[in-house]
Amino acid sequence: MSVNSGLATQDFQSGKVAPGGDVLCSTIIDKNTNDDCFSPGDILPGIQFLNDPQVGGLILFGSNFDGNPFNALLTFDQPDDFEIRFTSATVTAAGIDVGCFSMGPCDSTVIVSVFGPGNSFLGETSVNATNEFDSFIGIESSDIITRVVISGPPQIFEGIDRISFGIRSTNIPALNVWGLIAMACILGIVGFIVLRRRNVVA
Repeated sequence: MSVNSGLATQDFQSGKVAPGGDVLCSTIIDKNTNDDCFSPGDILPGIQFLNDPQVGGLILFGSNFDGNPFNALLTFDQPDDFEIRFTSATVTAAGIDVGCFSMGPCDSTVIVSVFGPGNSFLGETSVNATNEFDSFIGIESSDIITRVVISGPPQIFEGIDRISFGIRSTNIPALNVWGLIAMACILGIVGFIVLRRRNVVA
Protein backbone atom coordinates (compact mmCIF):
# COMPACT_ATOMS: atom_id res chain seq x y z
CA MET A 1 0.00 0.00 0.00
CA SER A 2 1.25 3.48 -0.83
CA VAL A 3 1.56 5.72 2.20
CA ASN A 4 -0.25 9.01 2.76
CA SER A 5 1.17 10.47 5.97
CA GLY A 6 -1.43 11.20 8.60
CA LEU A 7 -3.77 8.33 7.69
CA ALA A 8 -4.62 5.64 10.23
CA THR A 9 -4.04 2.06 9.02
CA GLN A 10 -6.20 -0.92 9.92
CA ASP A 11 -5.26 -4.51 9.15
CA PHE A 12 -6.51 -7.79 10.58
CA GLN A 13 -3.28 -9.37 11.80
CA SER A 14 -4.52 -9.27 15.41
CA GLY A 15 -7.53 -11.39 14.46
CA LYS A 16 -8.10 -14.75 16.13
CA VAL A 17 -7.46 -16.99 13.14
CA ALA A 18 -4.70 -19.48 12.35
CA PRO A 19 -2.77 -19.39 9.06
CA GLY A 20 -4.86 -21.14 6.44
CA GLY A 21 -7.95 -21.08 8.66
CA ASP A 22 -11.23 -19.18 8.67
CA VAL A 23 -13.58 -17.89 11.39
CA LEU A 24 -17.14 -16.57 11.17
CA CYS A 25 -17.41 -13.03 12.62
CA SER A 26 -20.18 -10.73 13.82
CA THR A 27 -22.53 -8.90 11.45
CA ILE A 28 -20.91 -5.52 12.23
CA ILE A 29 -17.24 -5.27 13.21
CA ASP A 30 -15.91 -2.19 15.00
CA LYS A 31 -13.78 -1.10 17.97
CA ASN A 32 -16.16 -2.77 20.45
CA THR A 33 -16.33 -6.14 18.73
CA ASN A 34 -15.76 -9.09 21.07
CA ASP A 35 -16.37 -12.32 19.18
CA ASP A 36 -14.54 -15.31 17.72
CA CYS A 37 -12.61 -13.01 15.35
CA PHE A 38 -11.60 -9.90 17.30
CA SER A 39 -11.20 -8.50 20.80
CA PRO A 40 -12.20 -4.96 21.83
CA GLY A 41 -9.57 -2.53 20.57
CA ASP A 42 -8.41 -4.68 17.63
CA ILE A 43 -10.36 -2.38 15.29
CA LEU A 44 -9.57 1.34 15.23
CA PRO A 45 -12.13 3.95 16.30
CA GLY A 46 -14.04 5.63 13.47
CA ILE A 47 -14.46 2.61 11.18
CA GLN A 48 -16.90 -0.29 10.81
CA PHE A 49 -16.99 -3.33 8.51
CA LEU A 50 -20.18 -5.17 7.59
CA ASN A 51 -21.83 -7.59 5.24
CA ASP A 52 -24.61 -6.08 3.11
CA PRO A 53 -27.30 -7.32 3.56
CA GLN A 54 -26.57 -7.71 7.26
CA VAL A 55 -27.13 -11.46 7.40
CA GLY A 56 -24.59 -14.06 8.50
CA GLY A 57 -21.71 -11.76 9.38
CA LEU A 58 -18.26 -11.56 7.77
CA ILE A 59 -15.49 -14.17 7.56
CA LEU A 60 -11.90 -13.68 8.73
CA PHE A 61 -9.44 -15.74 6.69
CA GLY A 62 -5.94 -16.51 7.91
CA SER A 63 -2.86 -15.81 5.82
CA ASN A 64 -2.17 -18.33 3.04
CA PHE A 65 -5.76 -19.56 2.99
CA ASP A 66 -5.77 -19.27 -0.78
CA GLY A 67 -2.66 -17.31 -1.74
CA ASN A 68 -3.42 -14.28 0.45
CA PRO A 69 -0.25 -12.99 2.20
CA PHE A 70 -2.09 -11.53 5.22
CA ASN A 71 -5.27 -12.08 7.21
CA ALA A 72 -8.25 -10.89 5.17
CA LEU A 73 -11.87 -9.97 5.95
CA LEU A 74 -14.48 -10.97 3.35
CA THR A 75 -18.21 -11.27 2.78
CA PHE A 76 -20.03 -14.27 4.24
CA ASP A 77 -22.15 -15.19 1.24
CA GLN A 78 -22.55 -14.60 -2.49
CA PRO A 79 -23.48 -12.06 -3.87
CA ASP A 80 -23.25 -9.94 -0.69
CA ASP A 81 -21.46 -6.58 -0.72
CA PHE A 82 -18.53 -5.71 1.55
CA GLU A 83 -19.22 -2.37 3.21
CA ILE A 84 -16.86 -0.01 5.04
CA ARG A 85 -18.39 2.77 7.13
CA PHE A 86 -16.56 5.80 8.50
CA THR A 87 -18.27 7.06 11.63
CA SER A 88 -16.15 10.12 12.48
CA ALA A 89 -17.52 12.40 9.70
CA THR A 90 -13.96 13.55 8.95
CA VAL A 91 -12.67 11.04 6.36
CA THR A 92 -11.75 12.42 2.93
CA ALA A 93 -9.10 9.87 1.88
CA ALA A 94 -8.76 6.09 1.94
CA GLY A 95 -6.34 3.53 0.57
CA ILE A 96 -7.54 -0.08 0.34
CA ASP A 97 -5.92 -3.41 -0.58
CA VAL A 98 -8.76 -5.29 -2.31
CA GLY A 99 -9.06 -9.00 -3.05
CA CYS A 100 -11.45 -11.92 -3.48
CA PHE A 101 -11.93 -15.65 -3.04
CA SER A 102 -13.98 -18.08 -5.07
CA MET A 103 -14.14 -21.84 -5.51
CA GLY A 104 -10.50 -21.80 -6.61
CA PRO A 105 -8.12 -18.98 -7.64
CA CYS A 106 -9.99 -15.67 -7.89
CA ASP A 107 -9.40 -13.08 -10.60
CA SER A 108 -12.44 -10.86 -11.03
CA THR A 109 -13.57 -7.28 -11.51
CA VAL A 110 -15.22 -5.64 -8.51
CA ILE A 111 -16.92 -2.25 -8.29
CA VAL A 112 -15.86 0.21 -5.57
CA SER A 113 -18.56 2.80 -4.84
CA VAL A 114 -18.08 5.84 -2.59
CA PHE A 115 -20.85 7.64 -0.67
CA GLY A 116 -21.04 10.83 1.37
CA PRO A 117 -23.42 12.45 3.88
CA GLY A 118 -27.08 11.61 3.37
CA ASN A 119 -26.07 8.58 1.29
CA SER A 120 -25.07 10.91 -1.56
CA PHE A 121 -23.25 9.11 -4.37
CA LEU A 122 -19.74 10.51 -4.86
CA GLY A 123 -18.32 8.18 -7.49
CA GLU A 124 -17.21 4.66 -8.36
CA THR A 125 -14.51 2.76 -10.21
CA SER A 126 -13.69 -0.84 -11.11
CA VAL A 127 -10.79 -2.86 -9.69
CA ASN A 128 -9.34 -6.19 -10.79
CA ALA A 129 -9.30 -8.25 -7.56
CA THR A 130 -7.40 -11.51 -7.00
CA ASN A 131 -6.89 -14.03 -4.19
CA GLU A 132 -3.45 -12.47 -3.58
CA PHE A 133 -5.04 -9.16 -2.50
CA ASP A 134 -2.51 -7.33 -4.67
CA SER A 135 -4.76 -4.53 -5.96
CA PHE A 136 -4.55 -1.12 -4.27
CA ILE A 137 -7.18 1.56 -4.71
CA GLY A 138 -6.58 5.10 -3.48
CA ILE A 139 -9.54 7.44 -2.96
CA GLU A 140 -9.58 11.17 -2.23
CA SER A 141 -12.67 13.34 -2.00
CA SER A 142 -13.45 17.03 -1.67
CA ASP A 143 -16.50 15.95 0.36
CA ILE A 144 -16.74 13.78 3.48
CA ILE A 145 -16.69 10.03 2.76
CA THR A 146 -19.16 8.11 4.94
CA ARG A 147 -18.96 4.67 3.37
CA VAL A 148 -17.29 2.58 0.67
CA VAL A 149 -19.05 -0.43 -0.87
CA ILE A 150 -17.21 -3.22 -2.72
CA SER A 151 -19.47 -5.28 -5.00
CA GLY A 152 -18.53 -8.33 -7.02
CA PRO A 153 -20.24 -10.83 -9.32
CA PRO A 154 -22.31 -13.64 -7.72
CA GLN A 155 -19.58 -16.27 -7.85
CA ILE A 156 -17.01 -14.51 -5.64
CA PHE A 157 -16.48 -13.38 -2.04
CA GLU A 158 -14.94 -9.89 -2.00
CA GLY A 159 -13.09 -8.11 0.81
CA ILE A 160 -9.89 -6.42 1.97
CA ASP A 161 -6.75 -7.15 3.96
CA ARG A 162 -5.81 -3.55 4.85
CA ILE A 163 -7.17 -0.01 4.77
CA SER A 164 -5.77 3.43 5.54
CA PHE A 165 -8.20 6.30 6.16
CA GLY A 166 -8.31 9.88 7.38
CA ILE A 167 -8.04 13.44 6.12
CA ARG A 168 -6.39 14.03 2.76
CA SER A 169 -3.14 15.96 2.83
CA THR A 170 -2.62 19.13 0.84
CA ASN A 171 1.17 18.81 0.92
CA ILE A 172 1.86 15.72 -1.20
CA PRO A 173 4.36 15.81 -4.11
CA ALA A 174 2.59 15.54 -7.46
CA LEU A 175 4.72 12.53 -8.46
CA ASN A 176 3.68 10.63 -5.33
CA VAL A 177 0.76 8.19 -5.78
CA TRP A 178 -1.40 10.26 -3.44
CA GLY A 179 -0.37 13.37 -5.34
CA LEU A 180 -1.81 11.84 -8.49
CA ILE A 181 -5.04 11.04 -6.68
CA ALA A 182 -5.25 14.62 -5.43
CA MET A 183 -4.79 15.88 -8.98
CA ALA A 184 -7.64 13.61 -10.13
CA CYS A 185 -9.78 14.91 -7.28
CA ILE A 186 -9.38 18.46 -8.62
CA LEU A 187 -11.25 17.34 -11.75
CA GLY A 188 -14.26 16.05 -9.78
CA ILE A 189 -15.64 15.30 -6.33
CA VAL A 190 -13.67 12.05 -6.01
CA GLY A 191 -10.26 11.04 -7.36
CA PHE A 192 -9.29 7.37 -7.79
CA ILE A 193 -6.10 5.52 -8.60
CA VAL A 194 -5.80 1.75 -8.96
CA LEU A 195 -2.44 -0.03 -8.78
CA ARG A 196 -1.34 -3.67 -8.90
CA ARG A 197 1.26 -4.55 -6.28
CA ARG A 198 4.20 -6.49 -7.68
CA ASN A 199 5.45 -9.60 -5.90
CA VAL A 200 9.26 -9.47 -5.70
CA VAL A 201 11.08 -12.81 -5.84
CA ALA A 202 14.69 -12.90 -4.57
